[in-house]
Amino acid sequence: MIFEGTIGGVKEDWLTLSLAVPVLAAGITHTPILLSTLLAATDVAAMGTTIPTYYTVTSAAVAEIIMKTGELKGSATEVGQVFVWTTKPTFAQAKNSGARSLDVVLEFQLPNGVTGIDRSVAPDLQSIARYVNGPAKVTNVKQVNFK
Repeated sequence: MIFEGTIGGVKEDWLTLSLAVPVLAAGITHTPILLSTLLAATDVAAMGTTIPTYYTVTSAAVAEIIMKTGELKGSATEVGQVFVWTTKPTFAQAKNSGARSLDVVLEFQLPNGVTGIDRSVAPDLQSIARYVNGPAKVTNVKQVNFK
């Protein structure tokens, strides 16, 4: 990465983004890296007007801590990263994502945005899976059901 910056809390590689736009304009859309860059850029563009809503699936005990503290903290196993969804997941999506606990779905806003696209999940989930480096402040936290 040559030029990095933070836009709406999302660390962006401007060189990759600047290369992706002309390629997409030329109709070349089959390259996964370019598509994921476009998805991240779409997240960034949305952040300028409103604070997007995200979701996470966790245990009841961790959900209680998040609701009390207003903070997402990643585990040492996940190198401090917290995995979030851009849309409310179904139970099957959460299970297929590799989530260790499927007790509670939390809806919240991330004022500082996400860090990037979660490539650790199955390719069909990458369009809605993101990660944020914890600890991350969250607001408007509430418990919801699976989609």
